[in-house]
Amino acid sequence: MTPDTTATQRRDDRIALKSHPALNDHVDGAWWPRSTDLSEELPALLRVLGSQMKPVVRVVFHIDDWVQPLSRMQFDDNLIRLDGYRYSPSGAIKLRGIADKDVLRLLVIPPDTSPAKAAMAIEAASQEGSTVTVSALLELCGHPGE
Repeated sequence: MTPDTTATQRRDDRIALKSHPALNDHVDGAWWPRSTDLSEELPALLRVLGSQMKPVVRVVFHIDDWVQPLSRMQFDDNLIRLDGYRYSPSGAIKLRGIADKDVLRLLVIPPDTSPAKAAMAIEAASQEGSTVTVSALLELCGHPGE
């Protein structure tokens, strides 16, 4: 991710990113998808991220957070591997680029979260230097974390 001088890079009402990558596997921001259909929602996220993380080649997620997605999907000219695991943290998604350093970990706010609570979680997850856990962020939006 390219550092800039703003504290939070708000891309739209449903995603915000920290300006600098998070350390120690904390989240780099938050995403509030409209549904639990990853194959349907992911293209919108990738369009919002634009050149920030291009190309994304792999997406890792908790398998129970989403309806059964495809194992691969095409986006622009890239084939993206979708890997769902039970050991991946629920409420988070990890996007990987070609280079090892190209990793973006986002809090995934459940689609049925109220707009007010989602906004609070997006703000908390995208604060520079924030070390709030995914579980605590999910509790903030009214969904108990695992």
